[in-house]
Amino acid sequence: MARLPDERRTPFYENHELLGNPPFIYHTPNPTPEIISPANFDCHWHEGIELLGFVDGSADVTCDAARFAVHAGQIMVINSNQLHTVDSAAGCRYHCLILEHDYCAAHGVDIAGIYFEPVFADGEIMNRLVRLQQESERGGAFAALRTEAQVLMLLAQLCSAHIAVNPAEGRAASRPIELVKKTILFLNEHYRETLSLDEIGSAIGFSKYHLCRTFRAVTGQTVVDMIHARRCRSAQNMLLRGDCTVSECAEACGYNSISYFTRQYRRLIGEPPSETRRRAHG
Repeated sequence: MARLPDERRTPFYENHELLGNPPFIYHTPNPTPEIISPANFDCHWHEGIELLGFVDGSADVTCDAARFAVHAGQIMVINSNQLHTVDSAAGCRYHCLILEHDYCAAHGVDIAGIYFEPVFADGEIMNRLVRLQQESERGGAFAALRTEAQVLMLLAQLCSAHIAVNPAEGRAASRPIELVKKTILFLNEHYRETLSLDEIGSAIGFSKYHLCRTFRAVTGQTVVDMIHARRCRSAQNMLLRGDCTVSECAEACGYNSISYFTRQYRRLIGEPPSETRRRAHG
């Protein structure tokens, strides 16, 4: 079976290797609200804390086994190593800031030992995110210094006002989460292969019944749903790059039937694979 080179696969554990100064990740809001679903937002985790500052719309954000409804004007904090995904059927826009463990530790904040409140409204933090966007667009001399000043002031406000009083309330039981993380890592490596739920459960070390029940309870998806989403996301990337035909893409992503591939792709991506390829080729 055809396979993509390893560097084209996206790990579900995001290991952010940041170079240069400053060492953090910031994304400005999209120009228009974006519809987000498991088809275009992989369930994943990372060591850094992530702040989502919602500008427009709303979304359901799942962190470990907890689900939060977040609306415009609110901040969502995804704590260190939390398994998370975003779902917005109507569309949303948000600032995204990820602060890595080593960066926070260098400023006296051990994010691995702190649990921040997951959802809140804070005008000062939202204003800092807006200033980050302005500085990223402004550029020029001392832009990195001005940007980092905003981040440090934001981090100070987060620590001063939003550390949870009872962090245990926000932490999900570790065993189900670790089971799901282990399953996701396995599926990321083997989603192109034809595997039964029994074989997946055996590889993870649990019965298929316990695996399926726990996986759905934590992620809101079935194991099979996630396999299809991962395959179709990979197929979409291949088609947009123009690497292959639709039939070659179907085979490379683990589908033996083009018609079945097309049905799953249309269901998850919202258009037939031939249309994705046509747009990529102009």
